[in-house]
Amino acid sequence: NIALAAGTTAIGLFGPVIPEINITPRDNSFFIKSDVDCFGCWNNGLMKTPGTCPKGTIVCMGAINVEKVKGVIEKAITLNHN
Repeated sequence: NIALAAGTTAIGLFGPVIPEINITPRDNSFFIKSDVDCFGCWNNGLMKTPGTCPKGTIVCMGAINVEKVKGVIEKAITLNHN
């Protein structure tokens, strides 16, 4: 949120939270989302106890691989240099 308020590029990794609920997407914001079936459990009621994964493990964040993050970083760099 601070990066977006300052007008700088922001890259965020999201698993238990759906970013669009709290953050308005902008040209300089990149949301990397988990591909697991329980994505967004914090917002959609799957998380019964705050901060406690409904599956007993934080699979959503572990499902975001390095290559996906690297690709988004490269895209952000390219857009900032054009």
